[in-house]
Amino acid sequence: MKEFIVPTWAVSCCILSLKNVTIRCVLTHLLIKNESNEDWESSMRELSLQLSNILMQIKKAKENRPMKHVLITDKPKPKLTMLRNGSANQANDCYYNFIASITLVEDNGKNILVDTGLGTDISGRMELLKALEEQNLAHPHIDIVVTTHGHPDHGGGIHDFPDAMHYQGWYIYHHTVFNLSSLFEIYVRLIHKYEYIFVGDTFMRREDLDYPMMWQPLSTNETEQAMSRRTMICQAIWIVPGHGAPFQVTQEISTGFSC
Repeated sequence: MKEFIVPTWAVSCCILSLKNVTIRCVLTHLLIKNESNEDWESSMRELSLQLSNILMQIKKAKENRPMKHVLITDKPKPKLTMLRNGSANQANDCYYNFIASITLVEDNGKNILVDTGLGTDISGRMELLKALEEQNLAHPHIDIVVTTHGHPDHGGGIHDFPDAMHYQGWYIYHHTVFNLSSLFEIYVRLIHKYEYIFVGDTFMRREDLDYPMMWQPLSTNETEQAMSRRTMICQAIWIVPGHGAPFQVTQEISTGFSC
């Protein structure tokens, strides 16, 4: 049997175990002798070589170990339900009839109501409560109420939800945008674009894209509102206008706004 001259801390055998792999390394019987430094260094080099080979086997065993595939699912998208598609009609030169859109958003276990309608419209309030009941929701189950802006036809019904957390939007021509997943930010970016933007009266309805006179006479600042409209169109996938059904931002619409 070949003998190595090693210090007293040398180990005579080792067993290294990995999952599904066991590497046994048996070193020859080690004796302690008082021989020359040259013999000792030679023995150490050979021992080091054996250990290097063992470490290489461990590395290869790890590389060949089957990998576990973990399925990563995307976060569920918020669910939007239009409880009421609003409307905007001009009765005559001096009279407009506005009914605000009302949207229910279900996101991260929270029930979020965007706008509440006109408080003095009793029939409208009853219709809203009935629409919520159809979604199996009642007053205490509304966690958050978001009022896109301070017009009474959008925020007049907030007192019907005293248990909810309330958020108030900016002026009409400012960024009246509701973040679905983080209520303390103005915008939400999903992938490369914003998924939904609740715009209050920045867009009255889909038709005002083609007929600016539907919104311009009512604007407090046409220039800034026009800039906000372009910003929202260029960043959104869907627009939820203040007085109409949601509409998708198509390539044609984006081109029309020079996005």
